[in-house]
Amino acid sequence: MVRSRFVVLSVILDALLVNAGIVIAFFIRFGGVLPSFNFEPYVALSPLITMLYLAAGYIFGLYEPERTEGTWEIVRAAFQAVTLGMVLTVAVAFFAGPRFFSFSRLVLLIAWAVQFMLLVGWRSLLLRFTSVLWPEQRILIVGTTELAVELAGELEHRAGWGYRVVGLVRRADTAVVVPSAFPVLGSADELTSIIARKEIDRVII
Repeated sequence: MVRSRFVVLSVILDALLVNAGIVIAFFIRFGGVLPSFNFEPYVALSPLITMLYLAAGYIFGLYEPERTEGTWEIVRAAFQAVTLGMVLTVAVAFFAGPRFFSFSRLVLLIAWAVQFMLLVGWRSLLLRFTSVLWPEQRILIVGTTELAVELAGELEHRAGWGYRVVGLVRRADTAVVVPSAFPVLGSADELTSIIARKEIDRVII
């Protein structure tokens, strides 16, 4: 799945599952029924609640695949986002006026656990059966020192993110060339022509 589709899917699914979590919490709290006295305040606030949770997800990187590449990162980001979303929702329900005081705080506490499981669950399943495809970025590194070679190696380890190190360029002020698996394509004086010839997307100095 390409990155842009993953981001759109994340936003849509999170918006649906955040609200599904609250509805499930109502059923749990009230024994399988939705009492209008308690449920109507949620319905009135649901658009704002959705935006608050999505904003919390954005703050903690749920819509940046590079920040949630592993299970632990997903768990951490979802925990923080759902916690902030719940705190903001409680604040909104409190300050919105007496009409919304019947919005059960216990429902929100139950919803926190349900939402956390839902947000972590769908992401973990998706990453198990598919991966995010990144557009290729052809990278040229200016430098042939040990640090430059180490950086090139690190980028190669993250090839799944679309990074492809095309080669290294020797700086004019150094003659150090550390042996590596990456070709030295020339000197910094030839940088412009190398970029054009090798169709470089990103230069790292």
